[in-house]
This record gives sequence, structure tokens and C-alpha cells, in this order.
Amino acid sequence: MAAARYTSQRCLERSSSLLAAAATVTVRSYSSCSTVGSASNLKVALIGAGSEAGKNMALCLKQCSLIDELALHDLGSAVNRVRKDLSRCNTTCMVSDRDDVSLDNTLLNAKIVALIVSGSNLSQEASEIERVVPKILQYCPKAFVALVARSVNSLLPMLFERYKRDGRFENDRLFGVLNYFSTQASSFAAQRLGIDPNSVNVPIVGGGCPKTAVPLFSLTTPAATFSPEELYRLRNAMKRADEKVAAEKCGEGASSSTTTEPYSWPMCAGFAAAKFCVSLCKAMKDEAGVVECAFVRSCLIPGLNYCGAPLRLGPNGIQRHLGLPKVSADECRQLEEAIPLIRRDIKVGEESMELACMTQGRRYQLCSCTTIRHDEVILISLA
Repeated sequence: MAAARYTSQRCLERSSSLLAAAATVTVRSYSSCSTVGSASNLKVALIGAGSEAGKNMALCLKQCSLIDELALHDLGSAVNRVRKDLSRCNTTCMVSDRDDVSLDNTLLNAKIVALIVSGSNLSQEASEIERVVPKILQYCPKAFVALVARSVNSLLPMLFERYKRDGRFENDRLFGVLNYFSTQASSFAAQRLGIDPNSVNVPIVGGGCPKTAVPLFSLTTPAATFSPEELYRLRNAMKRADEKVAAEKCGEGASSSTTTEPYSWPMCAGFAAAKFCVSLCKAMKDEAGVVECAFVRSCLIPGLNYCGAPLRLGPNGIQRHLGLPKVSADECRQLEEAIPLIRRDIKVGEESMELACMTQGRRYQLCSCTTIRHDEVILISLA
């Protein structure tokens, strides 16, 4: 009987010690996963997560196993519901469900910042740049910044000028996302070819709006040959996709610039922007062969300080500018037509940095994609 009591007591002591050890391991494991700003922690900050594109992008990023923490922010209260919703998805990427997450805490130690800029005109979009960029420079100055906006041609130069004002020249870390166009082009090309869309890629060069983004269908991978009629249908599908949705949203005769969503197809835009951010995550982890098309500062085309083209990405941003590939005569013509529009938009962005917060005055048109208001500075008059 005594021996039985002794054995039972030893078993109880052993079980208690094992449970204590397991609890210690569990606490340490959770602590190591949730430590913000550690060397191995990859934190992505998503600004503008309350928009439709932002919600879709957040859902896609939540499923990425490369991301340790996803921080969401927006001016409205809609982002609180997004946080709570995503925090209940059982993936390794952590999302805080608190309602009081400030912009400062969202950006603190972020390695990648996805900035979705919404607004009915360029002035509103510029004001958002002016609100967010100082915080980026304060809390994560070396972060990759992926700009998602309709006015990329003007806003990326504005972003660069705002960095330059603080004495920072991060040419290789600031990106204007073009995946919205490459995703649609790849989808249309796959439908025409009748193959798996996941295996199709159509590069984009030029600018970041429907009139300046040039899809290179001649360089579709896997290699494909399209007839002149097929190319016409593909380009027409790209051109009319946004126009159709804009007409449905705004009503017949209304301007597409009145919508605050950055793109006409927010689900596609969110998916495409998330795809680009995943590529940035891979590059930051030094994976080989990460190539994306983006609108960046470059001297690729004489007379343009910014241009969209293929890039090889690495841990420090742009590893190499891959240059303009050999394109067809028709694609070359499209790019030549886009260059004056891109140059005009770049000039507006560079000259408008000091006027970013002005919202009164006359209305001006930029590349038929966005509008801007200024009191005294006349840029491109609609008159």
C-alpha cells in the first residue's frame, strides 16, 4: 500500500513538472512570434485598409505565410471591423483586433508599407501622402513602400520629393504598383489562349494609369503569338474595362474622377497589389529570381525621371533595372504616345508637393484619369 502511494505521488510530481515545462515552452513560443520589431519579424503595414481594395488586399496578405504581422490602418471606423474579422482567420500571419491602433503603431518597425491612396481628385490624394509619409520617415524610414493609386504617375514623384525634403533618397525602395494592369492583361491573355491563368504573365511598361500603361502581349509567357485581330480585342478589353465600371458607378455622363476607390475593380486591385507585396516579402527574404514590373524612379527613357518596367528585386529593394525589352512596332507606338502624358503627370507631381493640401480653386485634368485643384498655379486647364 505504501509502495502504491509512493508510486502515485511520483507520477503526480512528474506530470506536474511536464505540464509546467509545456506551459513554459508555449509561453516562450507565443512571445517570440509576437515580438514586434525583432530581426526575424516581417511586419507589413497596410494603410487604406478600409477601402474595398484595401479589404481584399488585407484578406490576401493574411494568407501569406511569409508575413509575421499585418497591421491595418485607415481614417474611418470600417477598418476596425476588418481587423476583428481577419484576426479570426487561423493563419500564421497575426492581425491585431484592437480598435485603437494608431498610425504610429501601425508603422512602427514595418518592413513593407502598402499605401492605398483614395480620393476623388489629385489634391485629396496628395493630402494623404502628406499625412502618411512623415510618419513613415519617423517610424520605418527604410521600409519598402508600395503605392497603390490611380494617380501613380504623379503621386510617386510627389512621394519621392517628400522623402527628398527630409534628406532621404530611397530610389530603390519606393514603388508604384502596376500589377492591376498586368493581372488583367494576363487574365485576358489566358482566356484567349485557353490555358491556366496562373502560368501566364504579361509585362507592363510605361505609366500607372489606363492611358499610359502599355501591356506587352508580344512578350507573354509562356511564349504565345496573337493575330492582329486578337491583339485588338485584348487591348480593347483592357481599355474598356475601367470605362464600363466607371459609367455604372457614376451614372451616364458622370466623370470617373468622382469615385474615391483607387480602381474600378477593387477585388482585382486588392489581389494584384497583394501579389506585388508578396514579391517584396520574397525579395526581403533574399529569394532568387524575384522580378516584377513597377513604376519607379529611373533614367530608362530619355526625358523621363520615372518609368514602369521590369525590375529584379532583392533585400535592399531594386537589385537591377532590367530595361525595356524588345517590343513590337505597335507596342512601341503605344509607348511613344504614352511618354508625353507620363512626362506631364510627373511634372505635376514634382511641382505640386508644396501645394499638396490646397483644396480650393480651379479644376484641372491629368491624363483624363485624375483631377487637381489649385488656387493660383495653373497646370493643365480644362478650358
